[in-house]
Amino acid sequence: MRNTARVAAAMAGALSVSVQAVLLRELLVVCSGSETVLALQLVWWLVSASAGGIIARRVWGGSPGRARSAVTAVLTLSSVLLPVLVFCARSLRGWTGVPGSELMPFGATALYGFLLTFPVAACLGAFFPLACAMDGEESAGHTVRHLYVAESLGGAGGGVLLTFLLLPFGGTVWTVTVACTGLLAAAAVVAAGRPARAALLAVSVTVLVAVSFSGAAITSAAETVRWRSFGVVGGPGGGRLVEAVESRYQNLALTESAGQFSLYGNGELLAAMPDLPGVEHDIHFIMAQRPDAGSVLLLGGGSVGETRELLKYPLRQVVCVAIDPEAWRMAGVAMPDAAEHVAADGRVRTVSADPMRYLLDCTDRYDVVILRAPWPGTAAANRFYTRSFFSMVRRVLADGGFLHMSVSCSERLQDPAAMIGASVYRTLRSAFDAVVVTAGDPTRFMAGGATAPLTLDAAELAARSRRAGVKGEYFRPEYFLGADEIDPDRVAYTESRFAEFDGPLNTVGMPVTFLHTLRLWGAISGAPAGLSGRGGAGWLATVLVAMFCVVIPARLACRGNAAALRLTRVGIVQFVAVAGGTAMGVEILAVYVLQGLRGFVYGQMALIVALFMGGLCAGAAAAGRAVGRYPALRGRALLLAGFLLAGLALALPVMLRVVDARPSASLAVSVLIHVWVGSVGFLAGACFVSGAACYRSKPGRTAAVLAAADLIGAAAGCMAAGVVLLPSVGVGAAATWLASACGGSWIILLLSRPAGARLQE
Repeated sequence: MRNTARVAAAMAGALSVSVQAVLLRELLVVCSGSETVLALQLVWWLVSASAGGIIARRVWGGSPGRARSAVTAVLTLSSVLLPVLVFCARSLRGWTGVPGSELMPFGATALYGFLLTFPVAACLGAFFPLACAMDGEESAGHTVRHLYVAESLGGAGGGVLLTFLLLPFGGTVWTVTVACTGLLAAAAVVAAGRPARAALLAVSVTVLVAVSFSGAAITSAAETVRWRSFGVVGGPGGGRLVEAVESRYQNLALTESAGQFSLYGNGELLAAMPDLPGVEHDIHFIMAQRPDAGSVLLLGGGSVGETRELLKYPLRQVVCVAIDPEAWRMAGVAMPDAAEHVAADGRVRTVSADPMRYLLDCTDRYDVVILRAPWPGTAAANRFYTRSFFSMVRRVLADGGFLHMSVSCSERLQDPAAMIGASVYRTLRSAFDAVVVTAGDPTRFMAGGATAPLTLDAAELAARSRRAGVKGEYFRPEYFLGADEIDPDRVAYTESRFAEFDGPLNTVGMPVTFLHTLRLWGAISGAPAGLSGRGGAGWLATVLVAMFCVVIPARLACRGNAAALRLTRVGIVQFVAVAGGTAMGVEILAVYVLQGLRGFVYGQMALIVALFMGGLCAGAAAAGRAVGRYPALRGRALLLAGFLLAGLALALPVMLRVVDARPSASLAVSVLIHVWVGSVGFLAGACFVSGAACYRSKPGRTAAVLAAADLIGAAAGCMAAGVVLLPSVGVGAAATWLASACGGSWIILLLSRPAGARLQE
């Protein structure tokens, strides 16, 4: 029974990571790539898993035989629920009536995220206490430790397999298939009786064979369901899905309707093609600042149409660095003639590299840098609006060169939309000597050194455009003479509005531009205080004070060993909960930071989970060996792990300050953060196992109580970090708050010990 439970725990751990990653990616597309959905989905996952464990223990808790039957049932049910929930996620936009062109309201995101997560998360959350109850003979610490290590090790292996094999080569359909068949196989391992095991294995093999023969058709049908829900395929417009791919950065889809192509990234419209009037207007407006430019750097790739228009000028070279190379390729599919023209021109060089990495390594100098970045509504997009990124761009500008970019921040510059533009304007002025801004929506920003010939004088721009002699089918130099976007009064109003808002510069550690987009989302759809202001941080202090007010009188009132043991258990449970919350909270913050540094967490979310789970496994195993060999150290091990966890949380603000001071260190810091995530997991695992050793109860009860506390605490940590603290105070301060909470809980754990007693006594 013991080995059976451990094998099943390892399989369940691996498959839980797969299920979680699939649902996360589906919800990201539904919610236009906003990383806030990561925090919300993890909150619901952890709450649901905790509820599942508590319900399972109450309903099926009893003999090992009943627990074994229950484990078989929940694993089998999970395999059925997963494909149903993926279908529901892909149909969600259609069911809610929110068109693809609009942001999903915060309330709807929270509600439907919970409904899509609860069924399968509750089933998988029920597994751990039931598996512990399958073996009721050993001590609680021994049973919980071994199953915790097995489940964590399986989770780490599943994350690695998902990141490097299943998602890159199999896509979502094959990932779901492997997860479902794996859950059935795990149920077969646990099932009592050969007929049940044979039936489960037969169903598993049948599903694998069926998908092997019809995987392409299933994938096509599943993508069609998603984009029909967005309203861009089928319906009155008669749109069709041309291609859909999963890149390391995002989900991409190309649709066509009446000869017009639309490119979507994580559900958000990236480009509409062809758009010759719009392309001509943008390119000739930009080039009027420097018609004699010899080199242009197009960051973000733009479109092949923009590149073709640039080639009308007497340039020496045009370098296109695509944020997502797959998006550049799909733009070529939409405009094959333009793509062929661009590819045949020897002045064009296309680079498949992350723009930040390219800027760090670049030795060339450019007269014009055109930034085509997505709206900063995600942490991944916000990295192109930070001071460190602007400093990188400044380094590659030639004498007299300039940067052009644009941001949508409303025509009337109303709060809080105007705050988005103001934060970009303020950050640009900190990195460049000269910055000019236009009126209208989108707002254009042009920045350069003191010698950059930037102007918004209409007559001068018209004269420059005429001297360039570049003919356009729609654009004429006379446009500048009556252009509203450079009207002096409107430009002065825009500058005055931006000057009204003061605040910190946009950095990776304090992504104010991204946070303003969250507040705009909150103002539009109705969100918690954390999404619309600074009033959400103080609740942590309130909770800690309340805990002190409960624990200290309880300790003074303790009389007898039974009361002392109950109070000690209360201290252990609260500390395991807060340690789990701290660990998951800083993991969420790490995801935001990695998005800000690298931008491809979409493709590596499972790897981050694998590193965390691997750390949990190693920490649980190390703590288990230590307290098993030296029982007297179990209390000290719990205290030491908690103390180090609080200290490790404080390391994140230090790393962010290094990135802000030295942008060239961003790659090294991103690698260090991966190691840091594993270290946080190590200490969290050590806290859990040491707490189980100190708790002193039956295995099933210990697993149920501490697993529920750990999951509920982790859910609270996710909510605090991703939904309340981050939008209120930024990444660095949020990490400091979490470390303070962990430190306060550590003190409460000390106070919960009866006078003169040790934790294990």
